[in-house]
Amino acid sequence: MSPRIRPRLVLAALGALALATGTQLATAGAAGASQAHAGASQTPAVSRACPVDLTPGHESCMVLKRTDVTPQVQPASAPKGIPAGYGYGPAQLQAAYNLAAAATADGKNSTVAVVDAYDDPTAASDLAVYRTAAGLPAANLTKVNQNGKASPLPKEAPADDDWTLEESLDLDMVSAICPNCKIIAVEAIPHTRTGKKLEVPIKRIFLGADPACVVSRDAVDDPAALDHFIALAAERAAKKIHDSPR
Repeated sequence: MSPRIRPRLVLAALGALALATGTQLATAGAAGASQAHAGASQTPAVSRACPVDLTPGHESCMVLKRTDVTPQVQPASAPKGIPAGYGYGPAQLQAAYNLAAAATADGKNSTVAVVDAYDDPTAASDLAVYRTAAGLPAANLTKVNQNGKASPLPKEAPADDDWTLEESLDLDMVSAICPNCKIIAVEAIPHTRTGKKLEVPIKRIFLGADPACVVSRDAVDDPAALDHFIALAAERAAKKIHDSPR
C-alpha cells in the first residue's frame, strides 16, 4: 500500500468514527432531553394545608401539601426506630451545622424555647418516642403558657389544623441538634383565625408600633394572648425610658 494512501485511510476511518459517535450522542441527548421535559411537565398533586382567607387586611396561609407521595414503610427489623437512609438523624443534623462538639460540651448548660400556637397535649409522649427511636436520652421538657405558667394551657388546635405536628417537629429538631439542652415549649403565641402566627406584628409592637396599626383584634383567634404581649412591650418600653441616661 502506498505511504500516501495509508494516512488518508486513517483519517477517513477516524472521520467515520467521529460521525457515528456524534450521531449516537445526539440521539441519546435528544432522548434524555425528551424524558427530562416529560418529567418536568408532570405537575405534583397538592392540596391546601389550611382554609383560604381572602379577607382584606388578614394574613393568608399559602402552604401546600403533596398528596401524590406516601411515607416510606418502616422495616420490621427496626420497629419504632429511625432506619438508616430514611431522612436525617441527630448525628447528621449536628454534622451539617458543625454543632456536634457544641451539642456534647455545652448542651447541658443551655435552654431552648420553642414558641407555638395552641396546646399539643401529646407533646411530651411524642417527643419521648422520637428520642427513644433516635437513641437520645430522656428529654428535659417543660410546657408553659404565654405567661410562663404551667397552667392554664391554651386550647387544642382544630382538627383540620397542623399546629400539633408543627410543635412536635420543632421539639424533635431541637432534640436532634442539642440532645442535652433543656427545652421549654411556650404555647399560645397569638395567631389569626386561619392559624397564622402573628410573629411579625408582635415584633413591630415590641419595636414601638401602635398595636391597632399592625394587627386587627377581629382577626385574632385569642385576643387575650395578644394583650399579654402588648402589656409586656409597654413594660419594656417604660423600663427602657427609666434606665436611659439623663
